[in-house]
Amino acid sequence: MPNTSHHPRRRICRRAAIALTLAAATLLSACSSGGFDPSDLMDFLDTKKKLPGERKAVFPEGVPGVEQGVPPELVKGAQASRQQQEEQAAAEAAAAAEAEKNKAKAKADARAARAKAASAKTASAKPKPKPAQAPAADQPAVTPPQRPAPPPFPAPLPSGSFSQ
Repeated sequence: MPNTSHHPRRRICRRAAIALTLAAATLLSACSSGGFDPSDLMDFLDTKKKLPGERKAVFPEGVPGVEQGVPPELVKGAQASRQQQEEQAAAEAAAAAEAEKNKAKAKADARAARAKAASAKTASAKPKPKPAQAPAADQPAVTPPQRPAPPPFPAPLPSGSFSQ
């Protein structure tokens, strides 16, 4: 009996079947992103009852606070503009801090001038105070009474004397 598995016609048929299978798989995999969904053919097996009512989009314009598309920091060329914005913001912050520092310095200078003028005015109006007198040798110095030290925290028990 001759070996028929190597027959040229059979090889061609196998190759054609493999090619058709691969082509069908490719076509069906591309269809899922389009309008055709193979699971729609199985709707008769779905036993769930649909809820009555109209279906509406919750956020038709998109979710609030979420930007659509590619984030700006991932776009080419945005890195340079972001660095420029950061440098500009830092320069503005430094200028504001310098202006605030100058205002504070001017206020401090004004206060110092007023205090100097007030001290000069009071110094000329008041007589100089007498130096403090030391207590006489025959009078003892008064010292505040000393409180006794509080007892220490209860001392630990000596080792080996544990009792229940």
